[in-house]
Formats: sequence, C-alpha cells, structure tokens
Amino acid sequence: RLWDLRKLSAGALVTLPGNMASIRAVNFSSDGEYVAFSEAADFVHVYSTADFKHSQLIDLFGEIAGFQFSPDNEVLYVGLTDCYYGCITEWHRKSSKLMDDVEPLPEWSAR
Repeated sequence: RLWDLRKLSAGALVTLPGNMASIRAVNFSSDGEYVAFSEAADFVHVYSTADFKHSQLIDLFGEIAGFQFSPDNEVLYVGLTDCYYGCITEWHRKSSKLMDDVEPLPEWSAR
C-alpha cells in the first residue's frame, strides 16, 4: 500500500501488488513521475505516479540488492546479488513519442 503521510486519515492512495515475494525497497524518481519497488528476488515494478495504472514489470533473475534512478531519470540501475548472476543491470527509458499505428514499446528497456 502507498500512503500519503500528509493525509493518513484518507487511507492508502493505492495498493500495488507484488508477484511472489515481499516488497523490499521503494524509490521515487527525482521528478516524481515514477515510483518503483522491488521484491526480494526477480521483479522490479515501475508505476507512473499520475494514475498508478500505467506500469511495467521488469523480470530479472536472482536476488535483488537494490535499485536507483539516475539523477536525470533516464536510467534505472538494478543490482543483483545472486551468487551466479551477480551484476548491475541498466534499464534505459524509451521515448514517449509514438509513431503512427505502432504499438507503444515498454517504457524501460535493457541495454
């Protein structure tokens, strides 16, 4: 659940689901456009804070150590601590401009 501490009596703003494990970390982008949260392993969820309806699930392999948006909000770094696949992955933001008759691509893509 996501709460606005200024309005606790109003209840939770939204309840955002996880896939298989507890939520271990939450991080807002510096411009407030996105909120991301990670499960203990395998999944990072990124939501638009405009309505919390637009989201992307980033499916990884391994234990998640943490994640951070870059200062310009163009890259999401995710650290994995799996004993076989430990690494830092980069997820770059794609342009929000859409071409005619083309399905929008996921907001974040690995490079």
